[in-house]
Amino acid sequence: MIQVKNYQLLKVTSNKNFKRICNEIKKIEPIKSVSIENSKNVIHIEYDSTLELTEQELFKIEELILKAIHEYEKKAMMIRIDNKEKYRKVLYLKNLDCAHCAARIETIAKKSLDYEQIIVDFSTGRFIIETYSKNVIDNLFVNVNRIAHHVDDRIIVVDSKMNKLQRFEDEKKLSKKTVITFSTGITIFVIMCIISAFFVIPFYCYIVPYLLIGYPVLTRFFKNLFKGHLLDETFLMSVASIGAFCTSHASEAVMVVALYQIGEFLQNKAINHSRRSIKDLLDFDVKTAKLKLDTETINNIKITNADTLITFTGNVTTTSESKNMSIVVTLYGDNDTKLTEEKYEFNDTNKLEENKEFKVEFTLNDTLNLDSIKAYSISIEK
Repeated sequence: MIQVKNYQLLKVTSNKNFKRICNEIKKIEPIKSVSIENSKNVIHIEYDSTLELTEQELFKIEELILKAIHEYEKKAMMIRIDNKEKYRKVLYLKNLDCAHCAARIETIAKKSLDYEQIIVDFSTGRFIIETYSKNVIDNLFVNVNRIAHHVDDRIIVVDSKMNKLQRFEDEKKLSKKTVITFSTGITIFVIMCIISAFFVIPFYCYIVPYLLIGYPVLTRFFKNLFKGHLLDETFLMSVASIGAFCTSHASEAVMVVALYQIGEFLQNKAINHSRRSIKDLLDFDVKTAKLKLDTETINNIKITNADTLITFTGNVTTTSESKNMSIVVTLYGDNDTKLTEEKYEFNDTNKLEENKEFKVEFTLNDTLNLDSIKAYSISIEK
């Protein structure tokens, strides 16, 4: 749950410049994020949660916000309205093994839910939503479960209360029944191929290994057919194999579904491996790092990841007489390109005492994600 300030925009001529307005407002300190509801002309501004702004300081920031708005909307007015709580929720989608399915779930969810941000992360199997509607959060599990089953009824939605990623080691392991059935089908097919070198085997005899090997493909095909989902890989494999039977190429039909199933097994293994690697990366925690900066020392630097947040924490000591300074954490992408930076300020209200703890948070989104972050730096700004 995040506390934000909300403002009603009046006398706005068009919403075409809202994205530019948001970009201008984001440049103002200490604003962390900005969003605008196009239909209501309501702007939501999230401030740095580590700062306790006085009414006078907030008024000065609001003047800067209005100045940024006036660059694109000269006659616009801004009125502060009652604060709304912003909610963030994470669900896990087990058995999500298709990037296209993840994209479809995200698209359907954005059409049917009231949201501020929705991300379906295929690499970690997470459904992430940020919204101002408590009703959406209360009914989220039911709605996401319905959407996921509409896309693929094998997907299981898990409601997790923990701020950490679920482990995927056991998620995509093959069941004993599946292994036995597939192995039996392959064995029968190999024996039949050997016999066919000496005797003629009727094509309908190949139906037995075909069903043993390809029943998961056929099952998904008919389920998708009744749902109106055509032209996926199960549709293509089913049409190709059934067509081979109809043209008296029974062995080719069995081979088609066998190779497809082997490909599925290998794909699931690769997905498991990549998800374990991501989980291990996000579990990385620097426990004893120490940074010496002129008269300041930062001890116990830690980097943690939870849901959509990356958090930097540590303890600061200084021998300088000046206690007004900021801890600046900067994230970099490829070729040392600066992605973003956040500050933690020490001042008269938030005094720098001996071994004072600081905390800097970054919210992950479509542009700032784990793949784009290549390096970081920590510095002191006085």
